[in-house]
Parts: sequence; C-alpha cells; structure tokens
Amino acid sequence: MSKKLIIAVIAVAAVVVVAIVIASYKSPVSPRVSEETGGGTTEPVSGTETPENTPVSGTETPGGAAVTEEAPSEKIEGPGTKEFEGMNYRIVYKTEVEGGGIIYDALTGKINKQKVDLLAKKIVADTTSADSKVNKITMNFYSKESLIDEQKIDVAIIDWAPNKTSIKMIEE
Repeated sequence: MSKKLIIAVIAVAAVVVVAIVIASYKSPVSPRVSEETGGGTTEPVSGTETPENTPVSGTETPGGAAVTEEAPSEKIEGPGTKEFEGMNYRIVYKTEVEGGGIIYDALTGKINKQKVDLLAKKIVADTTSADSKVNKITMNFYSKESLIDEQKIDVAIIDWAPNKTSIKMIEE
C-alpha cells in the first residue's frame, strides 16, 4: 500500500512540474495571469485597422533625402498598425512584468538608429502618459512578423528606465 502512495505522490509532483513549465513558457497564446498571482500578462495587442498596402518606412541618406529601402516582402499592416514620422509600426505583443515593467514586441520593418530612437521615445511617452507607475520598458523591434514568433530580434532592443535609455542595434 505504501508503494501506491509513493507512486501517486510522484505522479502529482510530475503534473505540477509540467504545469509550471507550461505556465512560464512565453507564447503568443499564453493565458492571462492576474497580478494577484504575482505573474505577468502576455497578450496580443489589437487596435483599429489602417489602410492596407502601406509600405514599410524608408531610411535617410547623409544628405537628408529620404530613400525607400528595399523593404522585406512584408508590409506593416493589420489591426493596431500606427504611423509615426513617416514610418508604420505595430505592437504585436505586450507583456506586463511584475514590478511595473512592460515588454513590447513591435513590427517596425528595417529602420535606422535615428528612427529607432524616435519610435522608442514615442512608445515610452504613450506608455508613461497612460500609466505613470511604469518604471521599466523593454522594446524588441522586428523587421518581419514571422521573426516575432521565433523571437529573433533583428532590428533593435531598447531598454528604458526613467533615468536611462539603452538602444542596441542588431546587425545582420
């Protein structure tokens, strides 16, 4: 009879371990975890539609003239697409982290450091004006939506705190 009890305890422990691993895995379809449980929330971000066939933004040449980039085969469009300073972007995932932090996975297309800086400042301003308690924001910028699900950041990683902003451009 004690062997059955030991086997039952091991089985329950295995189920708990599997449940913890599944709950902590960041996937685009992860369930909401309430603040009361001490976890974070990951959710796809949606919004209003914008006109379709809107091209990915270009870069600027040293002379200041705008030049259209050879855009990846994808255009930035769909629910939640926004335009800022001549570039389109879309926040695809927003993850709220315990302690007042937020992580954004954003589709930006291939953009240069100047545009990364402008867009990061815009996202920070929008976020902090909506919630003044946010004390840390991480933004992962991607050129193609397919890279977001693979978590292969190929444009930039931006870390923001009230007194410091760090931008790391990703080179191919």
